[in-house]
Amino acid sequence: MSIKIGVLFYHSTVYPTMSNDLIKGFHSVLPASLTKDNFFQFIPEYVMQATTKQVEVTVQKLLSFHQADIIFGLLNYKAIPTLVPMFNRHRRIGLFSDMGEYIPYTHTITDTVFFNSFQLWQSEYAMGLWAQQQFGDKGSVAMGFFDCGFHLQNAFRQGTVIAGSAAIDYTIMYDPGTYHTDIAYKTNQYIDGLDDNNLPGFVHAIFCGHEAIAFLKAYRHSKIYGKVPLIVSAHMSSEDILQEIDTDMEMYSASMYNYHSPDALNQKFKENYISKTGEKPTIFSLMGYELGLGLLETMPALQKRDFKAVAETLKKIHIKSPRGIRNFYADDNYALPIIDIEKISIHNRVVNKIVVEQGRALRYDSAVYEEIHKEHVSGWQNPYLCV
Repeated sequence: MSIKIGVLFYHSTVYPTMSNDLIKGFHSVLPASLTKDNFFQFIPEYVMQATTKQVEVTVQKLLSFHQADIIFGLLNYKAIPTLVPMFNRHRRIGLFSDMGEYIPYTHTITDTVFFNSFQLWQSEYAMGLWAQQQFGDKGSVAMGFFDCGFHLQNAFRQGTVIAGSAAIDYTIMYDPGTYHTDIAYKTNQYIDGLDDNNLPGFVHAIFCGHEAIAFLKAYRHSKIYGKVPLIVSAHMSSEDILQEIDTDMEMYSASMYNYHSPDALNQKFKENYISKTGEKPTIFSLMGYELGLGLLETMPALQKRDFKAVAETLKKIHIKSPRGIRNFYADDNYALPIIDIEKISIHNRVVNKIVVEQGRALRYDSAVYEEIHKEHVSGWQNPYLCV
């Protein structure tokens, strides 16, 4: 009997293929015997709107109507508590991925739901610590309306605090009367408002999608470019954003996965994925690949349909991924990411990245971890990811 995996599908204008990439990444790690026998059967279910309530309805349908054994999908921690009773009642497994826009809970909420996180917030903490050490007080953080509702800027600030920061400025580029705003115009307003005689030690930008591109272009042509170092969030320094910058430019960022790494595990991942799909893998493909590696470790229990044993195995295992050691159970021993602080140079539309330092991740038993939770209680409800 096959294992039914229900998959949450969302509409995303920034990453429209993310759910499909997750599935393709999972399939790319499977041995031919499992693929041939269709041991894993995927059941896609579209989440009508990106709301926590709609996710609840979709998960309930997958568990009750489709009788899914495992639920996959992009889902952040804030959407989980209301789902826990469903997984416990049906004695089934939730195995979710997230970009790490929120940090995990400080307590265990269930033994039936597991996470594979990209841990964006860890890159923010590492960049804040590095920026403060490298450029000194005081920095200025500029954010879009969408991005400010997560833990990213708080993790960055705590990094600067650990390095000795006394103060940091925040600017949210948003007009209360409208949801959308002209980021290029707001960026120029923001820069014009800076004191020429007391410029910040650095500017840290947190934007997504088209807003990220608009900010970078406006910053490049501003009066402070070349005077104030620019540090951008990890999702702002992705290939799909930087390829849109048509002028020479320099900035800093952090990376937790190097697509071009010659590491044997990375080469194997890319070869498997490209040979089976004919496509270039994305970060969502990688997270799906990691989920596949994890479930392969549970095969003896899966073949017996012993989901209690599957959960016990998922609590204990660590897998070797192209981005380092990963695990799926969010407790004090949650695996820390490898973080590279990079200097990025764009010349004639060619992007060059040089690692300038190894970033320092925050341990999950740190008092700072608890502090980030306490200082940022957000009502932001988008259930799947910060893009």
